[in-house]
Amino acid sequence: MDKLIDLRPIDRLEIVILVDNTVCTKDATEDIVTPASGWVKPKEGELDLRSGHGLALLVKTELDDKTHQVLYDTGPSDELLLYNAEVLGLDLTETDAIAISHGHWDHMGGLLGALRAIGKSEVPVYLHNEMFRKRGIKSKILFWTRIRELDPVPAKKDIERFGGEPTHSPNPTLLANQTLMVGGEIPRITSYEKGFPGHVAYMDGEWVPDQDVIDDSCLVAHVRDKGLVVMAGCSHAGIANITRHASNMIQQKDILNIIGGFHLSGKNEVRIEPTINDLQKYSPHYITPIHCTGSKAQHMMRKSFGDRYIKGCVGDRFVFEA
Repeated sequence: MDKLIDLRPIDRLEIVILVDNTVCTKDATEDIVTPASGWVKPKEGELDLRSGHGLALLVKTELDDKTHQVLYDTGPSDELLLYNAEVLGLDLTETDAIAISHGHWDHMGGLLGALRAIGKSEVPVYLHNEMFRKRGIKSKILFWTRIRELDPVPAKKDIERFGGEPTHSPNPTLLANQTLMVGGEIPRITSYEKGFPGHVAYMDGEWVPDQDVIDDSCLVAHVRDKGLVVMAGCSHAGIANITRHASNMIQQKDILNIIGGFHLSGKNEVRIEPTINDLQKYSPHYITPIHCTGSKAQHMMRKSFGDRYIKGCVGDRFVFEA
């Protein structure tokens, strides 16, 4: 079967974790990842990075001596994103595009600040139209039903006002000169990955079930002769479904790394074991569960994947070379 998406294999991929739930201390480079202390020279004193509930990855691809920089998600706020970028000495003005994994505040909250820092006009912002709906989480307490409304995300008109060009991409879409792929809507195949239970959206004057979170997607790169690097935001579509989709779209079985939030905490802990079993079938070289994955899932994945498990936190720089 021919590949469905002509994603160009690249010479080098760099991923810097700009925003994550944790800041941690590492003394030395660990295989593919270098902590901030190993690649950043602080202006004064020690590196003072900050954590926050959310995710943002600064992604750089290199092919034939040409580099493209894409921001994948923007964390919960302008302040956190821009603060960490400054401490790490990262130049956001070099960013060619922004890709958003899904429409939740902890991934879109820093979008307008990112666009302001980039300082260009018509910056492509790859997203899904469903991201802009008012959303909430429905729960039951005894005989009462409660809906906790989630913080709003930036409106399309504001994205445009700050220099962004919203690009609706329900289907797999290539960007950065065909060196990255936004996954589009993810087919839901596994029996156990059931979206986000209790998630609702406000439509036509009422709250309706929105468990599927169909805008949830991924960002994928193909490192030549090494395999795919699959980046996920929260994996509401299921990280096994996401990995399968990436592999099928590009017809590439080798998985170099799976990195991002896997959303396996709380009620979703029942998914941990089948998720591990399905991901092991792909024999990924590395796996980096961060953000919303949950400590129990991280512990079990570390035990299952052994040396292939790579911890990630704010300031870590991952480098994959052909």
